[in-house]
Amino acid sequence: MNEVTESLLREISKAMREYRRKVDAYSLDSNMITACNIVSMYMNNDNTTNWDFDFVVRDFDCQIRDFIGRKFRNFMDAMYESGKFRNFTLTRITSKKRCNT
Repeated sequence: MNEVTESLLREISKAMREYRRKVDAYSLDSNMITACNIVSMYMNNDNTTNWDFDFVVRDFDCQIRDFIGRKFRNFMDAMYESGKFRNFTLTRITSKKRCNT
């Protein structure tokens, strides 16, 4: 894969919402805000001003959509930086999903 596609972004958004249902942690909202702000830094956009998880996810969706048509490595750098938090890793979603099936 060498480009950011609409379907990739849709799957990331679904994974975020699924993670919210599986993890009950107060720090998750602040981690999501930080992840959103990291993506905005890579895209040279404004940081999010929201605090509720659903609104921050919406902001995150808008931010990552700006990666469409950009270099894939920039997208992956942003996702890597965003995934460095203790309570927020997409790999944990994937592994939990595999265990439940």
